[in-house]
Amino acid sequence: MKKLHYESSGDNYKFKDPFKLIALNYSQKTKNNLKRFKRYGLEIVDVSQSRGESAYRIQIKSGKLSDFQLAHVEESIGTKNIIADELATIYGKSFYFNSAIDNAACIFNDLSTCGAFPLTFMLHVAAYPNEWYADLDRWKGLIEGTAAACDMAGASWGGGESATDRDIIIKGKSLLSGSATGIIFPSSKALSEENLRDGDRIILLKSSGVHANGITLLRRELLKRLPKGYKTKLSDGSTYGEALITQTVIYSKLVEEAILNCDVHYAVHITGHGWRKIMRAKKPFCYMIEGIPVPQPIYGLIKKYSDSSEKDMYDTYNMGAGFALFVPRESVQKIMQIAKKNKIQALDAGFVQKGPKQVVIKPLGLTFTTEDMSIR
Repeated sequence: MKKLHYESSGDNYKFKDPFKLIALNYSQKTKNNLKRFKRYGLEIVDVSQSRGESAYRIQIKSGKLSDFQLAHVEESIGTKNIIADELATIYGKSFYFNSAIDNAACIFNDLSTCGAFPLTFMLHVAAYPNEWYADLDRWKGLIEGTAAACDMAGASWGGGESATDRDIIIKGKSLLSGSATGIIFPSSKALSEENLRDGDRIILLKSSGVHANGITLLRRELLKRLPKGYKTKLSDGSTYGEALITQTVIYSKLVEEAILNCDVHYAVHITGHGWRKIMRAKKPFCYMIEGIPVPQPIYGLIKKYSDSSEKDMYDTYNMGAGFALFVPRESVQKIMQIAKKNKIQALDAGFVQKGPKQVVIKPLGLTFTTEDMSIR
């Protein structure tokens, strides 16, 4: 009987270990992001010997800290990195730096919705075969992009998992995902639908494009209809592929600064379900939208080639608004200043009023009701 080596299973550490070691080297450099909490009277340090172990730990050293919450998010980029794979065959270079930021952004932005300030990040890669990890340009982009995203959010990258999932992952493909932990202090600063009030203003934060919405449709079905595929030109001169791979905006530091400097009641990450997500809270409020951001050129192309209505587009995509903050009127001016400082466009777009529960986009004559969304 032929002896079975571990490598026969499809896993080989000679490919993966160099990737892990370089990743740990980059992640080590992000630990200093935790020093910023000293300005808030907290000393938070990473337990360095745990870096690279099964669990990454942080230690909070403060006699003053008595009331806080830790928040944790786990998410996946979905199939968006397949676009990076396909563009690499067209342009002969890696787009995984942007894919890494997209992956982390969907996690950090979810974390910000509860008012948590990012502390740690863990990256999960599932690929097959092992040779996937031998592509220098790809994993270099993935590592550097993940470290850059952590810097954008102010988080320390603690490690993660690089799996070789034979018979699960299609040959030559990969799945990017991860998790993040954040801190809320004091607990009263947590953003919750319970804080929503009649009269709250709705601040919409500009997106950079489609982020991670509807990607499978856009890279498969819609792509087949485009005259030049990924190289199809948009109205601004860029290509469809370039627009799809544009880095997702990370809103973490803006939200953190807003919470520290003014009153914020609630937040929503506008991802799946498009603008319907604005009415995610259970409370029977009507969300009146009086102004909308100008959507990026890619949305005009999507609308045209998918034969979609205006309502279809706002039903599915962020349409230029990636995040929403719900704040009392007196916080609006300060939030606009904070957004400008963080180089993210913000729009005082509307207000909250007592029921029925719906989103009314007045400039477009569109209304979404509870019948249009039932995620809660």
